[in-house]
Amino acid sequence: ASPNLGLYDMAGNVWEWTCSDYGPYSEKNYANCSKGGSGRVVRGGSCYDGPALVRSANRVNISPDGRGLSLGFRLSRTGP
Repeated sequence: ASPNLGLYDMAGNVWEWTCSDYGPYSEKNYANCSKGGSGRVVRGGSCYDGPALVRSANRVNISPDGRGLSLGFRLSRTGP
C-alpha cells in the first residue's frame, strides 16, 4: 500500500480502459471523456507485459470494440 494515497495493487494485471479518445494531449481535453471517435486509450500494461510497460503513463490506442485477455478496468469505491 502507498502510505500517502492508500492505494493497493494499482499497477499491472490488465490494461485499463479509459473514457478518453486517443490523440495528443491538450489543455482543453486532457481530462474529458470521449463523445465518439475511432480510438480509445488503455493505460498501464498487464501481467503479460514487461516492467517497462507497467506504468500509468503508458497509453495505447485501441478500437472501442477491442477485446483481449489483458484488457479490463478497475472498480473503486469510497472508503469508510
